[in-house]
Amino acid sequence: MITKDTPMEQVLAEYPAAQRALYVKYHIGGCSGCGFSPKDTLAEVCAHNGDLPVAEVIDWLGKSPDLDRQLEVTPTEVRKALADGEEIRLLDVRTPEEWSETRIPEARLITEGLAEEMLDWPRDTPIVLHCRTGRRSLDSAAYLKGKGFSQVRSMQGGITAWPGDVDRTVRDASEADPVESGGEMAEEIPLEVSATEVSEFTQSGKDFKLLDVRTQEEWDMAHIEGATLLTEEKTKEVLEWPRDTRIVLHCHHGMRSLSAAEYFKQQGFTQVSSMAGGIDAWSVDVDTSVPRY
Repeated sequence: MITKDTPMEQVLAEYPAAQRALYVKYHIGGCSGCGFSPKDTLAEVCAHNGDLPVAEVIDWLGKSPDLDRQLEVTPTEVRKALADGEEIRLLDVRTPEEWSETRIPEARLITEGLAEEMLDWPRDTPIVLHCRTGRRSLDSAAYLKGKGFSQVRSMQGGITAWPGDVDRTVRDASEADPVESGGEMAEEIPLEVSATEVSEFTQSGKDFKLLDVRTQEEWDMAHIEGATLLTEEKTKEVLEWPRDTRIVLHCHHGMRSLSAAEYFKQQGFTQVSSMAGGIDAWSVDVDTSVPRY
């Protein structure tokens, strides 16, 4: 039974959807300012986030499985909606490497350009997200829900459910793509950190890796001193690192790096974050000598 004194690691173990639910309603866990550690009690988290009523939060956590069900849609339903001509946006939150292996023809990969385009979409735009097995896209759907998108869903089972369920023209991704873990969501650090906080990491001598997930062309236009471009070869190297390596990823505005952070979480990395606002935020808040584009 969850009480005010229950540590967050136990909350997340009892309610696997708790972190998504907390973000959607209260924006808890989306950045370091509203993050929590596994040892924090629920009462401490509530107090840190505007003295939220603990009883209300416990009640909401009890409804978190329903939230996941409301966020999900089956591949059959997605296929039917597309066949019926419904104007839904089917978006792929996987990495470009996974996209190159196998894809759904009607889907669009979330690139930097598309992420910028999405900022101008009406918040009632019907969106369906998918990844490999449905875990990353569920996290992403909760993130967008928390940002005000009211008609966002995650495709249950991901692309691995698509060929065997409704469309065998798409090659099965189960062997081509990395294994997506179904472990608990308890993280010791927030999914996002600000550019100012990353700067403070550097100034304080914190041991961490700053990885740039943009393209070579973008890197050539502007990059952060001390960052490393995440090329295909570098990605292979990173996947050999200890899973407790502290990693901060960044892109242009924060969408691609958020997807990349979720990908590395699925590979077992426990200390990974995305830099909110990307290099653009760095140029504004930390180092104005870094060109904006």
